[in-house]
Amino acid sequence: MTTPDRNISNNSMANKQKQSGRKHGMEMGMKQNRTYDPSSKNTTALLGGLALMGFVGLGLTGCSNGVGSASTTDAPVLSTHGAIHGNVHGGQQPVIGAKIQLYYVGSSGLGSAATALIPSGDQVVYNSGATAGTTGALTDSNGDFNITGDYTCPTPSQQVYLVATGGNSGSGTNTAISLMAPLGDCTTLANNASTTAVQINEVTTVASVYALAPYMTSYSHVGAASVNNTGLINAVGNFSTLASLSTGSSPGPSASLSSATVPSTEIYTLANIMASCINSTGISSPACSALNSATGATDTIGMMLYFAKNPASSTLTALWSQGSGTGPFQSGLSAQPNDWTIAIKYSAGGNFLAPYGIAFDAAGDAWVTNTAGSSVIKLSPGGVAGTTLTGPLVGPKGVAIDRSGNVWVANPTAGTVVKFAGGAGTGTAYTVGTGPVALAIDSAGTAWVANQLSNSISSVTSGGTVTSYSTGLNLNGPTGVALDTSGNVYIANNGGGNVVKLTNAGAAATGSPFTDNALQGTFAVGLDSSNNVYAGGSITGTIEQAAVSQFTSAGVAASYSPVSGTSATGNYSGLAVAGTNQIFATNSTTSGSLLSLTLASSPTAYQLGSLNTPVGVAIDPSGDVWTANSGDNTVSEFIGLTTPVTTPLAANVGP
Repeated sequence: MTTPDRNISNNSMANKQKQSGRKHGMEMGMKQNRTYDPSSKNTTALLGGLALMGFVGLGLTGCSNGVGSASTTDAPVLSTHGAIHGNVHGGQQPVIGAKIQLYYVGSSGLGSAATALIPSGDQVVYNSGATAGTTGALTDSNGDFNITGDYTCPTPSQQVYLVATGGNSGSGTNTAISLMAPLGDCTTLANNASTTAVQINEVTTVASVYALAPYMTSYSHVGAASVNNTGLINAVGNFSTLASLSTGSSPGPSASLSSATVPSTEIYTLANIMASCINSTGISSPACSALNSATGATDTIGMMLYFAKNPASSTLTALWSQGSGTGPFQSGLSAQPNDWTIAIKYSAGGNFLAPYGIAFDAAGDAWVTNTAGSSVIKLSPGGVAGTTLTGPLVGPKGVAIDRSGNVWVANPTAGTVVKFAGGAGTGTAYTVGTGPVALAIDSAGTAWVANQLSNSISSVTSGGTVTSYSTGLNLNGPTGVALDTSGNVYIANNGGGNVVKLTNAGAAATGSPFTDNALQGTFAVGLDSSNNVYAGGSITGTIEQAAVSQFTSAGVAASYSPVSGTSATGNYSGLAVAGTNQIFATNSTTSGSLLSLTLASSPTAYQLGSLNTPVGVAIDPSGDVWTANSGDNTVSEFIGLTTPVTTPLAANVGP
């Protein structure tokens, strides 16, 4: 774990309240010593503040258990008898006069408008130096703030976050300043009022933006398709692995629960890049101007959002110098990274042995096949190891979850598929073909299995009836399976270098097999939300290159297929598709990576991260991309990298 850049201790506190107007504001004056770690600036500052006081006496009344659209009628009210206290810092400097706003996330789709909870022109917040009648939320000379008064959340489960904008970190008023931190839901605020600390700085902002990137377009537009959106809730949970709300340092408290390896040095480097603009004279300063030019954003949250959404953009390369060497967070990277993805690694407490396949259930839990360990290990959305399935497993590979939460596993050594009802028990084995390596589940709960060594496909109904298909299909070493919204089955036909399509009844479909007469060694297949079909394989030219081809569901190849994803020898083994036309594949070498590929006549292809022999790849409901790294027995989670996916995948298919 990285040593926090700031150690904070409380020496004394004087607290006084007074009622003022119909909103019953609270004024608090507090003093404390705040000592900075020598690794930052080798200085010690005596400051006043509330950074570690947390939410004191925050009450929640009028809550119901209903879930629905936002409404001000009978909405729960956060009691006026408590206060949210916190501190805003830019690097090692307090941000004075920053405006604080409390938002709850939108519920009408990705990036929908969030709702400001502090009414405009109403005296619900004022700092320790303010007088009665002060409008809005302003931090004081120590960067401290208090939030009090009657503000509402539409439901107890609504996610809430804080944003600080503007203010002066020592170089004058800077309108480019924007910093943020998520606070969880309204119930969490109430239950943790006396213990939760609020520290807003560049580190909390980097962690917030990356975790929430799939759900946001700006600091005032953070939203999902529903109030209780599983992916958004899990994304907020990722924050506590990346950073600490109470100290503003990385990693967060959840990292120790999952034995996670967090790239804190990269987070600190990104924080330093932000700090170069925050601790300046404003948007026209050299530091802010460089960030504005590279990202197109005029505030620091928007600038960091560009990093999260475009981690391999060439426009970001020149910004490395703004985050290295002399920044306020001295535990940064020693060399410029290949890209700006943030990936957390999990080892399941050292219990992974050649992890291979990954599938997600409706809650966003990852089920990972452990090939050398002959087991399946469940990881929570935060990477905490839970259930381990063994039963009749020997060298398991492919894994899929049906709509009822049953876990199905391809068991190639035994020539079986094993079904674990409800993700528990010893499992029931069904004999299929030889060497089953991959499978997918349709909406009826039928598993479709690729039997690589017997050149066949098997279907296994939820009741255990097995049917195998091979005659007339020209199958040759099938290694991947996917389904569309009608329940048609698409097979990565490795030896044939094509895609074989079956109807849900197991008959050869019109147009099958699909080929563009260039792709070979088809290793995996996937579909996007428009039923476009993507097949991963390789092409041969001067050297062999990994490539992906695109087809319509009728088998018509895109004019630009196949698209090469790298100039290196093709060693890709896994493929996942997000939204429309966003492909992720694993480059399965000891110095491997995650390929991000957008197919088009002018495609984009980026090698992301540094992975040791990644094999399986899957996308979770939060838009995080996970890889199973068999070379070093870990699983990587690339935070906020793409469009969220509804899981399990069986929820998206027919018939």
